[in-house]
Amino acid sequence: MAKDGYIKIYDFLINKFKKKEGFTLEEIAHFAGYKVQSIRVYNRNKLRDKFINEIEKNNYKVLPEIDSFSKNEFVQYLSQKTISDDFEKDKSDFLRENSINAMIAAIEIHNKPQFTYRYQVVIILLINSWELLFKSYIIKYYPKISIFQSDGSTKPFDQIMSCVIDQLGKNYFHIRENLKILYSYRCDFVHYYNESLDPLLFGLVQKSVLNYNSFINDFFKFKLESLADFSILPIGFKRPFSPIDYLTNQSSIENLNDELKHFLLMIIDKTKELNISDIQETILVPYSLHYKNENRLKNSDIVAAINQNKDINISISQEYKIVDKDEAKEVKIKEVSLFDSIYTESYSDIVTFCRSRIQNWKQNRNFNSHMKELKKDSNLHKIRFLDPNNPNSSKKDFYSKNIYEKLIEIYAVS
Repeated sequence: MAKDGYIKIYDFLINKFKKKEGFTLEEIAHFAGYKVQSIRVYNRNKLRDKFINEIEKNNYKVLPEIDSFSKNEFVQYLSQKTISDDFEKDKSDFLRENSINAMIAAIEIHNKPQFTYRYQVVIILLINSWELLFKSYIIKYYPKISIFQSDGSTKPFDQIMSCVIDQLGKNYFHIRENLKILYSYRCDFVHYYNESLDPLLFGLVQKSVLNYNSFINDFFKFKLESLADFSILPIGFKRPFSPIDYLTNQSSIENLNDELKHFLLMIIDKTKELNISDIQETILVPYSLHYKNENRLKNSDIVAAINQNKDINISISQEYKIVDKDEAKEVKIKEVSLFDSIYTESYSDIVTFCRSRIQNWKQNRNFNSHMKELKKDSNLHKIRFLDPNNPNSSKKDFYSKNIYEKLIEIYAVS
């Protein structure tokens, strides 16, 4: 019976390939006489990226590879025992899908206009989602490592997380530090919840969701935003909090109890640890005060650092676009300011970003060609000389953060 089903799948794909028609997984299932869920499992394990590609959500096209396979070769390929005959999901798939469901629930609860005990519930779901995803990763990539303890219970979250992050290395340490804080909040500080912490919890949660989306895309080729438009947030009658609250002597932090102040110190310490290890990724989504020109503010928020002595650091970034128009306003900028605030990214920073954020990226001749072109844009690139007054001195290339957006655009269409 299985062989007949394989033949029907082959006939369906060959027909669509010759007609150059798109199709859905439901159409394959109906034609071949399988359950839709069975075809989805087969797609993940056998068909995707070899015989078919998803061009948009649940809209597929047949790849030319199908034409190089005879019917018997196709049947033989599908018959290889990489998945069970009854098409049951393996444990990795099951855990991953439950993880996605938990993450969606966390996002939806956070985005509800009125929900008491909001961050407590969101963080519990978020930690559960990450734990399931880490277990799915271990089963998929390191099947010899058990997720169970000797008594039959699963290993605790911190062990599962460290097992995965230690395997992946430095580029993923920021994920561990973010989750350590959220996990500590869930276990130790959730009972001391105070609304004054909402801005910090929001930053931690949002960063964790962004980390999750990158992680699941890197290792499971899945994008969370494919399920819904999570950019739509509830509209309120007032801002949920103001970053300015954290810059004044009347800051609500002053009203926190000792336990929650300890929680804040933990965030500061984890940030310092990442900086000492030369890791640029943050553990929470920051705020920055962004000046567009002297008359108006655009995309404005604020970054404030409060240290143990209650001193306040405010970083204001002024952005200038370099133009060659005679009527443009003249602005004198010290070179050190340029490299402190605008041209902050090194070549190695860009390579690290591309390796972790751009799918199937390679540091090859093609990449070097793109970088050569981008260097021609003075808004993206500037050379820093060891001796600014001597053009023959040692030099180094630096780039503005806008180069990341340009690279994403380039690789999206290539």
